[in-house]
Amino acid sequence: MQTYRYKGRNRRGEPLEGTIESPSAQAVARWLLDTSHFPVTIELEKPPKETPPWLARLLGEDKVRPLEIEYFTRQVGTLSRAGLSMLQAIQSMQRASTGKGMARILRTLAQDLDKGASLSQALSRHHAVFGDFYLSMIRVGEESGRLNEVWQMLLRQLEFDRQMRQRVSSVMRYPSFVLAALVVALLVFMLFVIPVFADIYKSMRLELPAVTQGLIAASGFVTLHWWGILAGLALGALGASRALRTPQGRYAWDKAKLRLPLFGPIMNKGAIGRFCEGFATAYRSGVPLVQAIDVVSGIVDNAFIRDRVLQMRQGLERGQGFSRVARGAGIFSQTELQMIIVGEEAGAIDMMVSQIARIHQEDLDYDVNRLSKSMEPLLLGFMGGLVGLLLLGIFTPMWDMSQLAMKR
Repeated sequence: MQTYRYKGRNRRGEPLEGTIESPSAQAVARWLLDTSHFPVTIELEKPPKETPPWLARLLGEDKVRPLEIEYFTRQVGTLSRAGLSMLQAIQSMQRASTGKGMARILRTLAQDLDKGASLSQALSRHHAVFGDFYLSMIRVGEESGRLNEVWQMLLRQLEFDRQMRQRVSSVMRYPSFVLAALVVALLVFMLFVIPVFADIYKSMRLELPAVTQGLIAASGFVTLHWWGILAGLALGALGASRALRTPQGRYAWDKAKLRLPLFGPIMNKGAIGRFCEGFATAYRSGVPLVQAIDVVSGIVDNAFIRDRVLQMRQGLERGQGFSRVARGAGIFSQTELQMIIVGEEAGAIDMMVSQIARIHQEDLDYDVNRLSKSMEPLLLGFMGGLVGLLLLGIFTPMWDMSQLAMKR
């Protein structure tokens, strides 16, 4: 389908103009004549000028947010259940899309579907946006004729993933903001406040306390070598960024994150919860057990846990039972392993694994609330101690000076 802009007149000579989607200009002319209008001009509407791909990537215009994928899944599933064809559903969404990246994807999807491609084939051209799990679920839905059910399962999975990510990120947001503000305050003290007091104390030739001497020495080092410190931090950040792009670096960092006090268990529960919910969704949709493990490993955002999940797949390929490979993975607690064993014996693995995901979600709610309440006094105590140390180092000599002046 293409969009045409037409102008015409009715039998009384009144003008009429607008746009319509049609396979050809001749079809537009026939439509006008059938509605008692005489065509004057019919022109193919030019598509809006697109930003070059390299500039779109630089500006972030081609980026598609997870919330847009969730909105796409909800809308297309609703329109499909209402009886619209997949092409009609995509075209309807195309008119309401606001994000440039998503609008570009919808346009190419409509073109591919119009040429006779299946939905999974059209979506596979945007593998980086939708991922293995999403594409595999759509493919299974098409092959089994249960695409409407798959849309609902995908929507529940996307909502679950979003909630898990929000819970984990909410824990990190407050301490990150406080620590960043603390670093800025320390830099201001080191570069501007302490040098002023250092000059005053130097002119008076006082015997300074050890704390004051340490602060003055640190301030002098930062003032003289600030460019070297910035360069070192920049090089360190660049090196860390490159290391994290390698499989070994990402694996080591993700493994270390899970061992962090307070934050490690929360990130662990978030990753395992996403895996369990995704596996249950894929298994219910008819994906074979080994393939379900394989495609769900792509939605686990921790390289260490993903590696353990892939070890489970290798065990299944060797003919081992699901409960046995789950025990060998070492990522489930004893209680969760008992639930998996019961589910395997009852033929309801998906139900038990989904229950484990819900338990992790409830635990995350509790852990996040508990951590947010305990972080505030910890951070306030740390900030109070640091500020007290700074004030003690700066004003103790002034107190000694005042006491000496009173004695004289």
